[in-house]
This record gives sequence, C-alpha cells and structure tokens, in this order.
Amino acid sequence: MNKFRIKIMISKMLIAISFVFFLTSCHSDYLNLEIRKDGTFAWNKDSTAFAFIARTRLYRMPVGIAKFPDGGQTKNEYLRFSLYYFDIKQKKLTHLIDLNEFFLRPEYRWLSFSQIALNLQDSLLFYKLKKPSDYVIIHIDEKRPPNYLEDISKIYSISLLKYQKSVVDTTVHNHLFDNKREILKFSSTKDYLSGLKYSDWSINLKELCPQSKNTYMDYIVKEEGNGNMRQVIFEQIVLEFTKKDREDMLKEMQKRKQLLYKEFRKLDRETDPYRQSLAKDRYKNYILYIEEIKRKLNIPTQKNKIAEQTEVLRNLKKLGISIPDDFEFKEVLFIGEGYEAEFELKKADSTNIDKYKKWFRNQVTNLLNHQWELDKQTKFEKPDSAGIVVSDLVNFIFEHTGLKYKDKAVTIFLDLSIDYGIRGDNKSKFLTFSVSEEYR
Repeated sequence: MNKFRIKIMISKMLIAISFVFFLTSCHSDYLNLEIRKDGTFAWNKDSTAFAFIARTRLYRMPVGIAKFPDGGQTKNEYLRFSLYYFDIKQKKLTHLIDLNEFFLRPEYRWLSFSQIALNLQDSLLFYKLKKPSDYVIIHIDEKRPPNYLEDISKIYSISLLKYQKSVVDTTVHNHLFDNKREILKFSSTKDYLSGLKYSDWSINLKELCPQSKNTYMDYIVKEEGNGNMRQVIFEQIVLEFTKKDREDMLKEMQKRKQLLYKEFRKLDRETDPYRQSLAKDRYKNYILYIEEIKRKLNIPTQKNKIAEQTEVLRNLKKLGISIPDDFEFKEVLFIGEGYEAEFELKKADSTNIDKYKKWFRNQVTNLLNHQWELDKQTKFEKPDSAGIVVSDLVNFIFEHTGLKYKDKAVTIFLDLSIDYGIRGDNKSKFLTFSVSEEYR
C-alpha cells in the first residue's frame, strides 16, 4: 500500500514538474530589447552633462498558452537598472553603478524610476531612494536581504572620477533632495542620446544571450523581435557576416518576398478586396524593408530615382494619364508585374487642392470614356448623375478610385488614390497622388 502511494506521489510530482516546465517554456525563441530612460535626472552646474537612470533588458514574449488569461508575462533574460552620466560636449555615456541590489522581485516592481532622486554636485552624484509602502514591504519581506530597509534609507554618493560608491551623512545631505525633481523631456533625451550605439549601453549580444547565426538571420529575414533588437543585431552581428552570409540572407529575403506576393495574389480581388489590400500592404512593406536592409549593407538598388520616374511617366502616358506639373515625383514601388508610384503636391493650399480635384475628376472621366470601367473594388465614392465617380476629398480622408481595362491579351487594374495630411513639426500640409498599375 505504501509503495502504491509512493508511486502515486511520484507520478503527481512528475506531472506537476512537466506542467511547470511546459508553462515556463512557452516563450518566444526571439528576444526583444528595451532601453527605458526615465525623467529622473540631474544637471551639472554649467549644463554640459547630466546623470540619469535607465533600465536595459532583453526579454522574450509569451506565446501559446502562456498568453492566457491576461496576455501573459514576459520572461527577462537580462535586466539591469543603472545610473548613467552623459557628457554632452564629448557625447560620451558612462555607466556609473547598478541599482539591481534594490530590485527584489519582478512581480513587485518597487524599484520604479519615481522612487529615486538625484543631485549632481561637481564631481559627486548623490542619490536617495524612497521608502517603499507598508504593502510592498509585507510582500517583499521574505525575499529581502538583511538590513534592506536600512540600506534604502541611506543617501549615497558616487565619484565621477573613480566611480566609487559611498554612504554619506543623511542629516548633512538631506537638503539636496528638498526641491521637486526635474523632468527630462523625451525630446531632449532623444536629441542627446540618439547617436549612441548599443555597445555604449553595455549591450553585447554574444556575451549576454548568444544565439546561432541562423537565428540571427531569422531576426532580419522574418522581422522577428522588435526594432531595437534587429538594430543591435545589425550593429554587432550582421556587419561581421561574411560576403556569403549576407548573400544567403538576401536570398532568403527574396524567397519571403515571393511568398508574400503569392499570398496577396491568391486572394480574389473581386470578392474580398479588403483582405487582398492587407496582404498587398504586407508585401509592399516587405519590399521597402528589403531596400532598407540593402542600404544598411551598402548594397546599391537596381534603379535610380530618375530612371524610375522616366519609366513610370512613360507607362502612365500610354494609359492616357498625364501628371500635372504641380506634383513632385516621390518614389515608385515595383510590385510583381506592376508598380505603385507616388507623387506629392508641392503646395497643398486650398487653391491647388481645388485645382487637383478638378484634374482628378477629369482624369477619371477621360479613362471611363476610353474603354476603362469601374472595378468592383471601388466602394468609397459615389457616381454623379452621369455615372462618373467624383472624389470630393471630404475631410481629406484617404480615398481611391479603382478602374480596369481588359482586352484579349491582358487585363490592367489601375488604382488612383489621394491622401491628404500634415507632416513634420512645422505642420506643413501635403497631398499625395498614387497610381498603382497591375497586370493580370
């Protein structure tokens, strides 16, 4: 009987262990990178440098059952709370000290940025931690080290010359933290720190979370991980690839592009234009992504802008479309057997927009009078009494008119689209005209 109970207990333990292992393993194979900079900071006297707090981490997103019931928890592979010092003149970032000793348990994230105050005095940086609430103390009690609450009540200083931490007299230095903490605006942080490499933040992928070369390639080819992660892979991994490695990676990207193209083409344009539009956008965005990768690898594109513009304008003229001089050629994206070109109105004021409306209506009218017909995909405009589709640019929301031309040899689908918006900090208005030509 005892042996039987022991067997049952062992079986239950094995099941429990297996279940825990199953749950803990339900995270992505691909990492994400985050560098979170807080508003807590301190300037030196002449405003040529400042100290601040940042959290850097590499983490995996939950997948499968680990996402239930509330989206799941990320799994940190690397986590570091740190104090940094940035010299603006030299554009140099210095890691001063880690604060991980005060970070006890991820589920009780007491060590938030708002709990720390900084003050920079000559070559000394002073910092003070705020006492956690009684509720937090209860929950971290079992995990806290000896003298934990005593340690977080102290005031510390760090020498900017020797990077040594010291405990200072609280009664003497407490006045340094009487004033309300300053807030470093995001725009300022971005301006000062945007040019740094990830190695400046002590992020070294080969040391922190080494992965295989094929996995690193998958990050780029499949757009895995977040943008930060792919950027650090470029800085530290891809740029060290051999010529063959880079060629193999670009070949895989071409294969993926063809796969996305097939997914977009197999959808029925006539019955489900919305799904096809989404698939087409995925395909288009991946083409742009490949061009971005090529630029990073210093690989020239096959066509230059002048050649592209000449080819597009020639093809449009054959179709009976003449682009007004007020439009500036922006870019063209070649899609399968067709292309999508974009032009931008140089002055998007009311006079030019009214002029463009008239041109757009006349253009559609002319095409419909020359063997073109409305494609069933057109749903956003209403025909007038003459059966002509009118684009009134109501509220300047994106609109498009789809037309098609068919003969015995070929079917051509043509999308004429407009998009009005505001660009940049100066709130300048812009209007784009896109033409997408596809052959079926």
